[in-house]
Amino acid sequence: MMKREPMSPEQRVEMRLKRLSTQLNLPDAQKKDIQPILMEQEKSRDNMISERKAAKESGKVLTLQEKLTMKDEFTKNQEAIKAKLEKVLNPEEINIVTGK
Repeated sequence: MMKREPMSPEQRVEMRLKRLSTQLNLPDAQKKDIQPILMEQEKSRDNMISERKAAKESGKVLTLQEKLTMKDEFTKNQEAIKAKLEKVLNPEEINIVTGK
């Protein structure tokens, strides 16, 4: 079984934007406003994954405090993304975007 090549953040954003555009019937202006927000989210996601992967490969075992700090950073990042989306989308649309 062949392993598929991972998508770049740009490719993931484009796919998400197409899906959201279809689901929410977004006008072009909203698409332009949402794209950089989604890109920021994807790049942040990639950075966190890279950090965890590097720690795992180095054999480092994270302490409970380090795990909690990482989780706190993730939560703060998600809250910041949601705040930015609230400026562009209505509450119902935000729930669809955030999966809630």
